[in-house]
Formats: sequence, C-alpha cells, structure tokens
Amino acid sequence: MFIASQKMKTENRFVLTVDNFFKKLSIGSIPKEANAYKEKGVPCV
Repeated sequence: MFIASQKMKTENRFVLTVDNFFKKLSIGSIPKEANAYKEKGVPCV
C-alpha cells in the first residue's frame, strides 16, 4: 500500500519524464509551426 507522499513522488517523476520527452523531441513546437490551435479545452501545447 502506498503512502500519499510516495504516490505523489511517483506521479511527479512520471510528469518530469513526460516533460523531458516532449522537450527533447521538440514535440511542442510542431503544432505551433503548423498554426494549430484549439478553441476550447486543454491547450495542445
């Protein structure tokens, strides 16, 4: 059974891994270069 702080550490580590992946491959710049946008909801970048 996980303690709340252990679960938060695991989630934070996952978020950092995903962020690093997006930064390394410059995935966030692709929609900007294509002039992609969303009208509502979660931003695509």
